[in-house]
Amino acid sequence: MEDAALTPPALLEWAVERLLPVPARESVLGDLSEVYRGPWQYLREAAATVPRVAAGHAWRNANFPALGLNGALIWFCLGGLRANGRGLDTPTVALAVAAGLAALILIQMYGDAGRPSGARAIKGAIWTVGLVVLLCVWNFGLRYQRIGGGDYLLEFGMLQALPFVLPVLGLLRTGLLLQSDRQAERLADGSFALEDEHRAFSAAVRRGNWIESAGLIATGCAAPALAGPGLWLPAIFLVTAAYLLAQNILRPAGDEGLRGCYRRQLQARRQLRHFLSWLWAAPLLMAACRLLVWPGYESGRAILVSLGSSAIVSICFLARAADSECAGLLRERMARLEAGPA
Repeated sequence: MEDAALTPPALLEWAVERLLPVPARESVLGDLSEVYRGPWQYLREAAATVPRVAAGHAWRNANFPALGLNGALIWFCLGGLRANGRGLDTPTVALAVAAGLAALILIQMYGDAGRPSGARAIKGAIWTVGLVVLLCVWNFGLRYQRIGGGDYLLEFGMLQALPFVLPVLGLLRTGLLLQSDRQAERLADGSFALEDEHRAFSAAVRRGNWIESAGLIATGCAAPALAGPGLWLPAIFLVTAAYLLAQNILRPAGDEGLRGCYRRQLQARRQLRHFLSWLWAAPLLMAACRLLVWPGYESGRAILVSLGSSAIVSICFLARAADSECAGLLRERMARLEAGPA
């Protein structure tokens, strides 16, 4: 009876668990349970611990290059909106950027730490299509189109085509899942020693860096055609390509041993892939804004705004899906590394 009395209520423990970052939940909940003396004492301890743990986790795991790129994209998309010759003022755009970055940090903090299951991945595609439908219905009210108007048939045709978006996104998402499953099966084989696994991983990273750096240089040169005449995005592409090439040419020597070197490579690779997922999507997102959303708002053509909004949502979904699969595989590698013999 005494042990039961000193056990936190399940509902209270569940509420605190939801507020904690995923990687820290087990350890923090265990510490809070050990010092449990009553509900109010538990709430006081949780109120003092949860913000500190969440802030520390967000700071340690923040990908500042990716956050900076996301903030620049939000500023670019909102800063170019014009309706009746007027755009959003700077404080409004800055507030939207801050809210967007805060949302991204929270998603990163409270998102699932592993690779998504097939059911959860398909649910994500369904939610994405639902958001696309909502945006289309919302944007079609931008300016009333009378029956037989210039864009009426286009809007009607787009609404008819919306049900086909789900199979397309579902197939793309399934392709990412299958590719990751094949890599996970090879990883779970367990037939390679740590040294052999590290050597194979390093060789695959170097090979990928050569290929991706060439793609980054080519895309950086072609980016102005999609993103506009600004030079900041091509510069980011070229600097990132130079960084990948430097990783292959200059290999820093460390004294932490094979296990420590492998751990450091996995952590750095996770941060780099997260940034690259959004960098590859950036020209397409900016093109959707420049060529569809901005002209649509300026001219009051709802069909352009709807097409652009749908494209932006779909691109973000695919970028997020690719990043999630890569992050899950790298976490599985890290788990194997930590579970292996010292």
